[in-house]
Amino acid sequence: MVDLESGRHQSHRVAQALSISLSTITRIQRRLSSNDNVLRSPGKKRSRKKSKTTDLSDAVRHNLVVQQNYYS
Repeated sequence: MVDLESGRHQSHRVAQALSISLSTITRIQRRLSSNDNVLRSPGKKRSRKKSKTTDLSDAVRHNLVVQQNYYS
C-alpha cells in the first residue's frame, strides 16, 4: 500500500530541489499516469514534413535502394 503522506513529502522535496511548484509536480504526475506519456511543450509546434524519395537526387535514391536490397 502506498503511503500518501510520504508521497506528498517526496513531491515537496522534488519541487524544492527543482525550484518548481507543487502544482507543476501534480500536473506532471497526472500526465504520466494517463496514457499521454509525452509532456506537451508550451506554444505551437510546427508539423514535421516527411521526406519523400522523389525529393532526393538520383544518386542518393539509388544508394538507398542498393542498401535496402543488401540488408533485406
